[in-house]
Amino acid sequence: MTLAEAVRSCFRNYVKFSGRASRSEFWWFALVVFACSLVSLALVETFGLPGKVLLFWLLLLFPLVSVGYRRLHDVDLEGHLFPFALVSIAVPVRLLAAPVNLSEHVKLDLSLVSGPPLTWLAILFAHMAAGLLIIRQMILPSDPETNHFGPNPNEVPQ
Repeated sequence: MTLAEAVRSCFRNYVKFSGRASRSEFWWFALVVFACSLVSLALVETFGLPGKVLLFWLLLLFPLVSVGYRRLHDVDLEGHLFPFALVSIAVPVRLLAAPVNLSEHVKLDLSLVSGPPLTWLAILFAHMAAGLLIIRQMILPSDPETNHFGPNPNEVPQ
């Protein structure tokens, strides 16, 4: 599957959470989402367009989650693990890469949060490791046989 075919397939099937998606379909679309993320971040930094970028992200989020579900089905896993992997990677990376002073934006009552900072850092890394294990499964080749999610997408005409 080519880049254009993958993007077309993901937008055509953005509400389809059944069946299977090939490895190339998922990773081509993930590359497009990553590239669009870089462009959107540049637009926000340069022109300050957070509202338009949020709308843009919502347009990409549904096809990404849908193809992620179907990709996990392709390796014979439950699709509901994909949002977990997405959050498990995105949140710790965001918190570790560019810490935000939340007190400026949100009033939080942190009296319920206790424990040393290293404990919370260990929890963040454990959460991220679990997400990476799911992402690892998405790198594996398709299950060659028909599984209970459907036929092999590499053998089915699109």
